[in-house]
Amino acid sequence: MRINFYDQDVIIPDQDLLGPLPGYLGKERNSFCWPIVSAKVKGNKAHLQMVNDYGSEDLEATLTRENDSIYVLKQGKGSTLKVPNDGKWQKLPSTLPFVRPKRQ
Repeated sequence: MRINFYDQDVIIPDQDLLGPLPGYLGKERNSFCWPIVSAKVKGNKAHLQMVNDYGSEDLEATLTRENDSIYVLKQGKGSTLKVPNDGKWQKLPSTLPFVRPKRQ
């Protein structure tokens, strides 16, 4: 997950046509992703609108900052997050924790 909710200037690699966005959820092994088209931050939560890069599915979600290194993405209304994995669609859990790697 790549995000910048304040400047909203994230460019998705190889998808420059979409322009600067608040962020995206994607995998490194393929080009499929879920762009974040809207992000509204209030306190330690961000309310997100996401759409798959085909434009065929969308959803609402919240991203909550638990502490400096743990963020939790929780799906709300809309489609289920799915990503391609070894040639098949894989549904992601409705609650996904993200841990920021430690800086060296």
